[in-house]
Amino acid sequence: MSSEKTKDLHLEEKHLQPETKEINGILMTKMISDNWDKIWNFQANPDDPLISTYAKAGGYQKMVVEIKPALMDKVKINVELVNEMPSPRITKTHLPFQFMPPSIWEKNCKIIYMARNAKDNMVSYYHFHRMNACLPDPGTWDQYFEASMKGDGEWIPLGIMKLNKKVIFLYGIVGDWKNYFTVAQNETFNEDYRKKMVNTSLTLRTEL
Repeated sequence: MSSEKTKDLHLEEKHLQPETKEINGILMTKMISDNWDKIWNFQANPDDPLISTYAKAGGYQKMVVEIKPALMDKVKINVELVNEMPSPRITKTHLPFQFMPPSIWEKNCKIIYMARNAKDNMVSYYHFHRMNACLPDPGTWDQYFEASMKGDGEWIPLGIMKLNKKVIFLYGIVGDWKNYFTVAQNETFNEDYRKKMVNTSLTLRTEL
């Protein structure tokens, strides 16, 4: 969705400020941190496939049940539900690599990584922040861009949502980032991206 079509998006309620706590250098909601032992001690089975995505990378529709951090308002139910399911149990997570439950690696589970080009992903996440009253107010695009490039932000549950009643889903368009990124921002992003992706063979198209 282009900037012209999203410029009138706004929340009908003020953004809430969920209580947060830092876990190994990353801010999590208190709801996640209070249940962290349940997440970390999740016991995977060898035939449990895991779908791993960054938030807003297009993997939500592939979810059968999430162990974390999405829908963390129901983490107790979700973890218990997964434990009761017969194998193979398909799970999905937005957790960073270092936060994966150890059993995922110990049982050598198959991991399906779903990726989206990072520029469109950033734009999509920006609008998700604007639509979700339980996420911090992202401010303007420029403010959000600067904060994202600095790594500032919170790992927030996606299930606790107060959405703008007019808009629930945004249909991402490949290359829509060009409606948001300035020339300077694009240069800054490209330089940072090259540094962080130098040791990977993953190639993503930023336009069609």
